[in-house]
Amino acid sequence: MNAEPPFPRLAAERAALPTAAATTPMIDERRIAAAALASLDRMYPQYLRVLWDQWEDPLAIVDAIRSGQCAPVLAGGRRDTEMLLRSWRQGLDLGATEERLRARSTHIYLAGKPDFLRVGGGRTRDGPFLL
Repeated sequence: MNAEPPFPRLAAERAALPTAAATTPMIDERRIAAAALASLDRMYPQYLRVLWDQWEDPLAIVDAIRSGQCAPVLAGGRRDTEMLLRSWRQGLDLGATEERLRARSTHIYLAGKPDFLRVGGGRTRDGPFLL
């Protein structure tokens, strides 16, 4: 008896995905920067969204934080923008982030990269841009 899976399309998509053991995470400078940004203390989704909408490149966002260029973008009524940026500048450590990612074999998926479409389902205005 040849039983059809209940959801053949999903079964086919799952079968096409590489297994975790067969893949090595792709870690490049943009993925490291994205992970570092997402792990910053008080980097709430709305802040990351505002920054991403302005620069769309994690390395550019890191530069904007380090230079203070992003202060006007974040200000929007905040009184402690400078204190927040100072905290982020101190917390941004791309080298330590890379070490953690490699040690844990962590996968970082960014919008615009081919692997993101497979797991993230594409980018929508309010959808994820970093997984």
